[in-house]
Order: sequence, then structure tokens, then C-alpha cells
Amino acid sequence: MAQVINPEFAKVYLRRGDSFRDLGNYGAAIKNYIKASEFYPEYKEAYVNLGNVYHEIGNHEEAISNYTKAIAIAPQCAKLYIDRAAVQGSLGNHEEEADDFSRAITLNPDDISTYGKRAAVCMLLGRYEQAVEDYTRLIALKPEFYWFYVIRGDAHEALGRYKEAIDDYNVFIRAYPEYPETFNSRGKALAGLGTYQEAIEDFTRAIALNPDFAEACANRGKLYEKTGNHEKAVQDFRIAARLGNISAQSFLDSQSIIW
Repeated sequence: MAQVINPEFAKVYLRRGDSFRDLGNYGAAIKNYIKASEFYPEYKEAYVNLGNVYHEIGNHEEAISNYTKAIAIAPQCAKLYIDRAAVQGSLGNHEEEADDFSRAITLNPDDISTYGKRAAVCMLLGRYEQAVEDYTRLIALKPEFYWFYVIRGDAHEALGRYKEAIDDYNVFIRAYPEYPETFNSRGKALAGLGTYQEAIEDFTRAIALNPDFAEACANRGKLYEKTGNHEKAVQDFRIAARLGNISAQSFLDSQSIIW
């Protein structure tokens, strides 16, 4: 039997699917969206809504399949790539997630939020150059959003650009001096430059703000050890080890020191 193409019937089934979805009856919604796609195979909205429902119920593979069908129909629609990227992220497919955000940016370069999403994924993937580029664009548009400086600083630090990292951390610290994590990050960048005393001072500030900051204790301990202050290093490593820091525990174990 030949397939019947009827866009009007498809719209009816789409509306019914929307009603069932609003009621939380996802099974009925899916059946109606599928009927809509059968009556009109080029009906982008049917596949988009199927993708949305499958994403909501955690069937990520089907969500991706349906978003991909929608993209085949409307390859110039940036939002479809953003929707598919979100599902790829849920599956841990971060390479594909970043690629979809890049396609969306190519199609709609004025959507600033997509740069932020791609930048966050690039940090996960270690694509630090791209992350720096994206956060720089965001900072140019929203210089008052200081967290962008922190994350760009982290990207610079990962690339070994310690001076640039410190500059970014300084901007954030001037605005929000109460966050121990940023002092710890700046301390690591200062250590990367070889300015150990300044780095120790930053780790000390981080610990003063959060005495249970195991990483800062371990980082200060490493610099004490590097600069020949073994006694203070052991004190810091013991605190960090008791707080669960693995590197501190490994150091003390290697020295047969009880922690």
C-alpha cells in the first residue's frame, strides 16, 4: 500500500502529541509524533519533538537519531545542532558535542551563548586554544562576568602561559577576593613562573579562607619541599593527606612518614 502524504493530518497528530507530552504521557506523545512523521516524512517539527521527548525520558540514542533526521531536513537551522549537542553531552560524547556547537556557531555567529557552551566543552577536551578564543569573545561582550576570566586563566595555565593566567586571575580576585580556589589557581601559575615565595603566599591565602582545602595544602607542601623546607612540607602533606589528597599521601608513603 502506497504511503499517504497528508501534512494536515500530520499537524493534527503533532498537536495531539504536544497535549500528551504536557500531561506527562510520553508514550502516547511518542506514538502521535511518529504518526505525524509518517503522514509527512519531511515534517521537521515531528522529529524535533520526538528528539525532545526521548531526551527528557533519557533515551539519548533515539533523541540523537531524531535530531539528525530533523537536521537532514533543515541543515541550516542552528538550534537543531545545539539540541543534538546537549544530548551528545549527556552521553559523554564531548567531541561530537563540540563539533555540533561549532556547526551552530557557523550558522549563527551572533548567538553568544553557544560560544560559552563550546568553550566549556573545549575545556573538558583539552582544546585550550579554542577555549581561550571563545572566552576572549565572551569577555569582550560581557567584561563584568568575572568567571570568564577564571576559566580563561585555567586555559592559559594549562597551555603554560602563566603570565596571562595570572593576569586573568588578578581580575577575578580584585572583584571577588573571598574565593580560595582562585588563590590556589594563581599560586600554581606563580609556581609555573618560578616565583615560589609569591606562590606560597597565595596557597597560604587559600588555606586561610578554607582550612580544609586539601589541594592548596598539598601545593604549598610541594613548594616547601622544593625550596628546602622539609619540615613545613611534611606538615602540609600530612594535613592534605588526612583530607584525602592522593599526591600528599603518595609522597608521605614514599618517605615512610606516618600521616
